Amino acid sequence: MSKISISKLWPQPKKSVEWAGWRTLLTATGVFLGSQILLGLMLTPFFINNDDTSEDFFDTLEPFTLMALEIIAALIMLVLLRSTVPALIKKENLGISRLTRSDISNVIKGYGVYIVGALTAIVVIDALIDSFNQEQIQDTGFETTVGGLDLLWVFISLVVVAPIIEEIFFRSFLFRGLIGPLSVWQAAVFSSFIFGLVHLQANVAVDAFILGLALSWLVVKTNKIGPAILLHSVKNLIAFLLLFVFKVN
Repeated sequence: MSKISISKLWPQPKKSVEWAGWRTLLTATGVFLGSQILLGLMLTPFFINNDDTSEDFFDTLEPFTLMALEIIAALIMLVLLRSTVPALIKKENLGISRLTRSDISNVIKGYGVYIVGALTAIVVIDALIDSFNQEQIQDTGFETTVGGLDLLWVFISLVVVAPIIEEIFFRSFLFRGLIGPLSVWQAAVFSSFIFGLVHLQANVAVDAFILGLALSWLVVKTNKIGPAILLHSVKNLIAFLLLFVFKVN
């Protein structure tokens, strides 16, 4: 029986990007840390005038303020990326183009694979690791008791802003930049691992890792970032409805 190469299970990119190479990882790390440091410096005056701990401080912020902070952090990240990797912020390099029926079909396939993969991974890990808490609720930074106009700010933050920025950074930039020194599937695993890691919570990290694999597959399958953003938005929309609208814990 002949062996099936893992790499053959992945579609191959039509072309390599200008920023491909290991410096991508260093640049990505610098951009991510740099944006967080700059945002922290901007918030320093608020911390100085607040007697609470940093955790209590963020709990007191209104949804609109949290949304604004997320947008500011995203803009800082894009500016840093633009200054370090000018080729990235180009329409053709970002992979921005009109979605087709084929793209939508691939999004549906990707979502199905993500759901099955995430549920399987979480059940297996929960059975093998006693300390793993699969029922831990994801900390989105927003109180789930919000209502009225505040729901709009939460929606914009989680369903619109987060998917766009995260897909530009993790898939369009990091994942595609690692293809070359790594194979396509290795770059997908590596970038998805980092994507899961930044979510901090163990059960959410597993879910984000599987999601990252599905999103990476979409990017190379369609040669576009739009389908990945759409899938990510749909996933976050469902989470938004469950947590903030229907209050399902």
